[in-house]
Amino acid sequence: SKSLGNVISPSTIVQGGTLQSTKTKGKGKKAKRQTVSTPIPAYGADVLRLFVASSDYTTDIPVSSQALVKAKELLRRIRNTLRFLVGNTSTPPTSGGSPDGGEIVPEYSPVDSYILHRSRQFKSNIEDHYNNFQISKVCQSVGEFCISDLSALYFTSVKDRLYCDAVDSPSRVAVLKVLRTLYSVILHSVSPIVCFTAEEVHEHVSQNQNGESVFETIQSGKIFDIRELNYDYPVHEFSTVLEVGSICSNA
Repeated sequence: SKSLGNVISPSTIVQGGTLQSTKTKGKGKKAKRQTVSTPIPAYGADVLRLFVASSDYTTDIPVSSQALVKAKELLRRIRNTLRFLVGNTSTPPTSGGSPDGGEIVPEYSPVDSYILHRSRQFKSNIEDHYNNFQISKVCQSVGEFCISDLSALYFTSVKDRLYCDAVDSPSRVAVLKVLRTLYSVILHSVSPIVCFTAEEVHEHVSQNQNGESVFETIQSGKIFDIRELNYDYPVHEFSTVLEVGSICSNA
């Protein structure tokens, strides 16, 4: 059979195992068929789901160790992004609010406004990709947003306000509101694909108080609306900053 040795069971990718393949050594009458055993590490269900989702389903999908490692790396980036968001938003401000007893009004910096603006664009693009069944573009957009916009830009720029400003300072409150928004956007964007990771994170954050699944929060409309935040996006101001940063990084 032509497929002999050219297929792999999904359970082998998820749980690990050994892949038996047949190779021909030599030519002509001296050719011999040999059985080769290749160890396969346990990648887990989410890596398999991410690998399939990031592939072009309109053509044959070859399974290779390079493709699985690439999917594993993307999952690692998603988990690291969610870990940063959850770790820095799990503890709310401890004081009673502003000195006059009212709610603290967040002071959004240009980078806060920029990342909220990008979040709205990202959320809109993800919804369009899902509606058009372009699942591979969802994976691509998530990877680019986590790496370029969040890890390389926003997370690095707000650490001083997160760790050095007063707990209830307006600037730090602004960062926390942005991080909670990003958490909601990222989690609900990836949950249809890496459902086990999404459920794990959601259960940790909600402390499983009512046993509600992350998908039930989507169906019930419990998704944070970025439009609820009152921020101004300085387009011209921050576009110049990004251009300077790009020049410096490429120098």
